[in-house]
Amino acid sequence: MGKLLINIKSSYPNMSKTEKKVADYISENVNTITPMTITDLSNASGASEATIVRFAKRIGCDGYQQLKILLAKEEHHIANKSLNEDDTFSSIYAKVSDDIYSSLLKTRNSVSEDNFKKAYDLIINSSQIFIIGVGNSYAVCLDAYHKFLRLGFNIAPICDSHFQIIAACKASPSTLFIAVSHSGCTKDIIETISIAKQHGAKVFSVTSDKSSIIAKKSDAILVTSSEEINYRILGLSSRYAQLAIFDTLYSYIVLHSDKARETVEEIEDAVLTKRVNKRGK
Repeated sequence: MGKLLINIKSSYPNMSKTEKKVADYISENVNTITPMTITDLSNASGASEATIVRFAKRIGCDGYQQLKILLAKEEHHIANKSLNEDDTFSSIYAKVSDDIYSSLLKTRNSVSEDNFKKAYDLIINSSQIFIIGVGNSYAVCLDAYHKFLRLGFNIAPICDSHFQIIAACKASPSTLFIAVSHSGCTKDIIETISIAKQHGAKVFSVTSDKSSIIAKKSDAILVTSSEEINYRILGLSSRYAQLAIFDTLYSYIVLHSDKARETVEEIEDAVLTKRVNKRGK
């Protein structure tokens, strides 16, 4: 899938009903758009010519003509919704890459400056942080734990449900639980943050569903957006969006905290002693 088609897909939730008509028609008939005039597309999609111009500008084009030119330059195929036995390494890589790119763009449209600021304030004002997740989400927790540990935070990752409950029971108002759950409805995470809230702890969640139980119990949420489809053994797309969110928070803290920056530099110097030179010494 070319970048223009991915831009259409990622911008789709913010489009008007008539703009979505244009998006749907182009996505379903991508190979037939180039020879069409704007009037042809208007008649075929049921949207006005003015709507088509607005649509083109929404996805980064100057107008309809540029949209057609960019479509003509792209490889016009729609990635299948599932992998199959005929897929080569290259085609699988292309499908996975398209999904990841689309997820990152859609997530960029889902998160806001205010929500990032809320999460940042909770992190820097906490004396103790537990980052919790299960299954695939725990892999993201470990990556975030590594980053925040380098920043000097008192943080611990927990994947075991019993350990999570114990930590929640020992929480205080200065404790922060960072909950990572793509679905937002993981039972173990819901139980843990419910108990933690009873002890006055704060909760910041990273999830794809802002109306989920986990999101509703959180003091701050950052919403990821991805399409996890049937061929996924793991939620690959959502994982990359979650990683990008924690990378953003890490980078912001480094840029705005002298203490964190000094800690990172100290750790980097110490870690260098663990590396060998080109001669293996």
